[in-house]
Order: sequence, then C-alpha cells, then structure tokens
Amino acid sequence: MSLIDAYNDWDKSKIPNPEVYDSRFAGDIEKTNELFLYGFNFVMCHEFSHVELGHCDAYEKTAGFLTDLEKKEFEQQADANAVKLFQEGIYPENESATKYGVSIALSALMFFSSKVSKKIHPDSDVRIADALNGFQIEGDDTSWIISCAAVGLWASHFNIDLHWEEKSSFKGLFEHLMPQLD
Repeated sequence: MSLIDAYNDWDKSKIPNPEVYDSRFAGDIEKTNELFLYGFNFVMCHEFSHVELGHCDAYEKTAGFLTDLEKKEFEQQADANAVKLFQEGIYPENESATKYGVSIALSALMFFSSKVSKKIHPDSDVRIADALNGFQIEGDDTSWIISCAAVGLWASHFNIDLHWEEKSSFKGLFEHLMPQLD
C-alpha cells in the first residue's frame, strides 16, 4: 500500500490518474475524482467539527490531558456533526456520489491497520455504520456494498479469514461482518 508505507511515483502512461489521462477515460477519471472529493470533504467537515464543537478549546484548556474515553467521545461527536453538515449539502443530483464518497473515505481508514479497534478513535467499522445510519441509507444502497467490498479487500490484504453469509441486505451483511473484525 504505497501511500501508507511510503510514497511512490506511478507510471502515468499506464495507470489512470487525474493529471494525465486518455480522453476516452475522462468519465471514469472525473467520477473517481468526484467520489474522492466528497470523501475528502467529509473528512474536512469532521475536522471542522472539532473546532465548531469546542474540542480544540478543551484540548488547550487541559494542555491535551484528556482521557482516552473523552478523546473517543470527541471523535464520535465530530463524526456525527460531519454527517449533519454533509446532509445540508446533499441534493438529488449529488446524493448518491456524496454518500458513496463518505463510505469510501471511512472505509479507507480501515487500511491503516490490521485491527479495526482504536484507542482514541471509534472503531473503523463502527464509524462506517454510524455515518451510513446517520444518513439513513437503505440496506441495499451501494454505500453498504462499497463498505462490504472494502471489508473484503481489507481482510484479504491483512490475511484475515471472514465468514461470509448471505443476508437479506448489504447492511445486514456489513453488520454480520462487524463482530468478526476484532
């Protein structure tokens, strides 16, 4: 995973990228960029939420001496507020891409470690579920499919065996996988 372990240039003549690409692939590249930007915007809304909710002031007042539980609660609050902020910018033309981008961004967090549980952040799988539930996404929405696929890729990357079962929805499948991730 080049961006996690180290940065490596890629061969722009062989791998599509947003800087140099064949115009035949413009639609795919632009859709990928759109999803990336919605995911990035969600992360920025999360970080802005720390300021808006007074978390930065709390860190300053305590010189950073907050309990792990307090830090985790701040992260959960920032995630919930980011969902709220994002909902204000959703309209019919961008609704799907917005939610897919958030699903991709939160799913990407899983790839930093072979463990989804975190000390001062909510578990990666819980963050995904909380955000998608916050958006009130239907159980068979593509956002849940993206998250299930990410779990599969994550498990494959870290050589983790998961028990997959057919469920009535992709949300149900994601919820079935969650207890297996720790």
